[in-house]
Amino acid sequence: METHYLSGQRGPMPGSLSVMFQCDTCGKRTAEIVPLGPRLPSATRCWSCGAARDRAGSCTDCGLPAHQLDALAQFVSRLAEPALVAARLLEAGYYRTGLAILHCAVATAAGPDAAVREMLDPLFAAAG
Repeated sequence: METHYLSGQRGPMPGSLSVMFQCDTCGKRTAEIVPLGPRLPSATRCWSCGAARDRAGSCTDCGLPAHQLDALAQFVSRLAEPALVAARLLEAGYYRTGLAILHCAVATAAGPDAAVREMLDPLFAAAG
């Protein structure tokens, strides 16, 4: 089953987006609520949903395990331009993955990259 991105808009909760996809086979539309994650990412917060990480490094809310967060950090550290990769994902409607890459890039860098901040700030403004 393949789906394609239709739209993204302000979500029902502050700090979230509602992303609409449509199934290419049956035409059914599905909305996914995507939390924007932390406004100021850090190694102590989940890069997917923004909740605190437990002592083992796993997310206390969405349950993303520490080894997946660590794998994401390794992947992002190899990217020459994480903001460009994230931009392509966001354009295609893959908000959760694109945002996780942006959050990880900010949290693991010495300081927030200007291109990354330029992408995160409008998303937070749009989500209220």
